[in-house]
Amino acid sequence: MKFSRTTIAALLFVVPCFSYAQSGMGLAVTADIGYNSHGFKIDAADAGVGYDESGHATAPAVGVSYSFTDNWSVQLQYADAGNADVLTMSEESLSYTVSSDTNQINLFAAYSTERSVGGWGFGGRVGVSKWDTTFDWTASDGTQSETQELGNDSGTALIAGISTFYAINDNFDVVLSADWTKNTAAIEMTEADMTYARYAVGVSYHF
Repeated sequence: MKFSRTTIAALLFVVPCFSYAQSGMGLAVTADIGYNSHGFKIDAADAGVGYDESGHATAPAVGVSYSFTDNWSVQLQYADAGNADVLTMSEESLSYTVSSDTNQINLFAAYSTERSVGGWGFGGRVGVSKWDTTFDWTASDGTQSETQELGNDSGTALIAGISTFYAINDNFDVVLSADWTKNTAAIEMTEADMTYARYAVGVSYHF
């Protein structure tokens, strides 16, 4: 996948996609890298031909959170869901690929167990995702290829996730997380039901 300059800069400068409450109120910054599965489904009744395919992409994220108590926090996250090939077809000497390029701005309310240095904790979160998806169509004959945009759509959807974290010291956590969301996006003259399952490993720094 291709990373935008904004994403690269954020990953470089926001050291340490999930943050959890330390004792009392507190600010944290987060970063992770993950695997995102893009589900792509078009209903045959709507389009004349149906598809139910999937692809995957590398998926980085950065965020900031504020903890109001030992257990509750609010989190704002930018997640690059990546560019995934979700449909591949072939005809004679040509192959055709449809790809989904998605990014998300996510706002969560999160609950977690209290942080304990040298110990494990668990959490969950639910929120709203502002998504933006571009669909591209690539035709290739094996020696050269041509890509054109099929459509671009955006909207909001519910998102939910779970995680486990290990508090290394007073400031740093290592975090394993999973998030799921789904939405419907316009593509040419029809709509595609998109599902995303993102699995990531990252770090969180508590100030």
